[in-house]
Amino acid sequence: MSDAEKDLIVGMLMWNPKNRITIATALANPLFEAYARPASAPRPYPAISKAELADVQVARGHIWSMFLRSHPEVVELTEALKPAAAATAAAAAA
Repeated sequence: MSDAEKDLIVGMLMWNPKNRITIATALANPLFEAYARPASAPRPYPAISKAELADVQVARGHIWSMFLRSHPEVVELTEALKPAAAATAAAAAA
């Protein structure tokens, strides 16, 4: 571990907040370069009209689809769990 890394950790762990480094100072450390904000602005979600929100099921569908666009791993997990869910349902019906 380099001296710069040790200094960063010690600075973040100072008990007295007046002596602790700020978040901006910590994020400016080269250790966090890999986690820098992207150069482009995040893309906004498409707007949902009030009419679409009037029906609860439709609104839930829109919110769920927006969530899935941001978290594709959930789609993969859902697909992987379908056979187990079907087997459980079949066993419960028997």
